[in-house]
Amino acid sequence: MRKLLLVLFFSSFTNIVFAENLPNQCKIAKNKGVGNTNSYYNPRIKQITDSIDEIKSSGGDPNAFAIKVGDKFMSFPEILAKLKKDKNISLATVDEGVSECTENIKPYQKIVDEFAKITSGGLSEILPGKMGYIDASDILAGYPLGGKDALIPKARDQALESLGLGGNNDLGKIIKDPARPIRCIFGC
Repeated sequence: MRKLLLVLFFSSFTNIVFAENLPNQCKIAKNKGVGNTNSYYNPRIKQITDSIDEIKSSGGDPNAFAIKVGDKFMSFPEILAKLKKDKNISLATVDEGVSECTENIKPYQKIVDEFAKITSGGLSEILPGKMGYIDASDILAGYPLGGKDALIPKARDQALESLGLGGNNDLGKIIKDPARPIRCIFGC
């Protein structure tokens, strides 16, 4: 799991692991990784690509221009290749972290699935969508009622909305998170 936290900072999306099959907390980590990697590498890759295109359009050779990177000089095409390589390494690291996250959750998910099946008399298996699904990763992350798509949080949100306590309503926030006012005394 420590590796997954590092991946949040240096990560992105790969096609090897499909998001719809991931536990919720693994999806969240993957999405953060995607955002962090893309926001770091994409502008740099675009800037170097634009510079190469500009040099070529004016009749120049992009290999003739070099910038000091670390302790050596690199041409624009070399810098572009390095950025793309580093981004791919980051993508592979994310994929590895997401796979590890999913594998770490599997034993807990099996227990939670069996518990849900027994306590609901099998109803959890026939409910549509994610209504009967309890994501073990959400429970391990501190959301005992499941994620935003679980039955109890959805029913609570609909009830609050019908009473006019949804959205940004302060009373609705207290009902959703009763410990928040106490935590906020010590700083939110």
